[in-house]
Parts: sequence; C-alpha cells; structure tokens
Amino acid sequence: TAADRTESLRAEPRECGKPSDAPPLTSTTQARVLIADDTSSVRESLAKLLRSEGYEVEVAANGHEALEKFDPARIDLVLLDLDMPVTHGWEALEKMLTRNPDQAVIIVTGKAEPCQWSGACRAGILVEKPIHVPLLLESIRGALAETAASRRERIAVQHQMTRHTRPLSDCLGPSCHPRGGFN
Repeated sequence: TAADRTESLRAEPRECGKPSDAPPLTSTTQARVLIADDTSSVRESLAKLLRSEGYEVEVAANGHEALEKFDPARIDLVLLDLDMPVTHGWEALEKMLTRNPDQAVIIVTGKAEPCQWSGACRAGILVEKPIHVPLLLESIRGALAETAASRRERIAVQHQMTRHTRPLSDCLGPSCHPRGGFN
C-alpha cells in the first residue's frame, strides 16, 4: 500500500540551494528525473515510486553511467547518491553543474557527515537514507517548482551561512573555548 511505501524509505531533506529561470514545471508537465544510486534496491524502489507519481525516470548504477545519461536539455532533476563506484557522486555533481550550473539536484545519501552539508549546497537539497517518502516527494516538487534565479539565490544564502558557521562537533575538540564558546 501507499502507507507501507511511505514508511519504508525514510529521510530528512536539508535545503541548501534553489532551481532555473525557466518556468517551474506544473502538475500537468511530466518531469524527467535521473536516479543515480549504486544500490539496486534503492534505485528500483525510487524509480517505481516516481513512475507511480507520474515522472519519467532514467536510472544509473554509478556516477559514470549518470554522467553518460545526463543531458541538461532532457533531465529536469537528478537524485544523486554520493558513495558510488567508478565515479563518486561529488565528482558527478561537479561535472553535471559544469554542464548546467542551474541543474536541480537532490543528493540522497546514507552517509551524511557534517562536512557534507556545505558541499551539498551546490546541489540544493540533501536527503538522508533511509528515505522518508513524503519528505522526498515534497523536496522533488519543491525543486521542480523553483526557478533558476531563486535556486541561485538560495544557494548563495546557504553558502554564506556555511562560511560563517561550523558544526557543533568542530567545537568539541581542543580548539573549543573552556566556557563552551569558539576560540
């Protein structure tokens, strides 16, 4: 059932950037999504879910395959795992954004470390595995509805925020001020 699907995948989206100057896709427009994940069960589950939601789906089993299938004129959104063989997700992301700086990308990863939040800002949104389906679908709809100009603005704001903040874990080491503040 849909409720079972909803509970089976789990995640929290972390917004970091915004999408294209092209008009946002409407509910009557069938968006094209590229799913790049080396775990076949995740890739197949996401593809099935998104097809049931009316999206056209392409799948890739690694970063290299994702880059081969990535055509900015055809792909509206990329769901990108980070920890993949052949070509790592970060490298694939950089190459995709070189080809289309305004590409809508959602990073989907099971290994979200604090240092990755700032890097994820180039993508726009980071979703942690296990995936929480309603949040993923909301993130997808939001990314597809966003213009390139608003995506660029959101990414710029998030980049500024990450330049002026650091994770609490950075303060737990010897550089932490004895009274709990930063040096």
